[in-house]
Amino acid sequence: MICLIAISASVMSTSAAIPFLPALKWIAYAADFQPPGMYPGVDASKRLRLLDNGVVAYAERKGWLIEITKDYVVSPKGS
Repeated sequence: MICLIAISASVMSTSAAIPFLPALKWIAYAADFQPPGMYPGVDASKRLRLLDNGVVAYAERKGWLIEITKDYVVSPKGS
C-alpha cells in the first residue's frame, strides 16, 4: 500500500510539473548555464554547463523557447 501511494504521488507530481517545463528551462538557463569564456573544446557561441566524464550541456535561446542539448568536450589537439 505504501508503494502504491508513493508511485501515485510521483506520477501526480510529474504530470503537474509538465505545464511549467518552459519556465523551469528559463530558470535553469539563467541560473545553471554560463558563458564558456575561454574554456577549450566547447562551443563558445552557447551557454554551457559542464557535466561528468567530459559531457557538456548547452542551452540555446530560440525565441521564447530554451533548447538544451548534450555533447562531449573535444580535447585540444596535441593533448
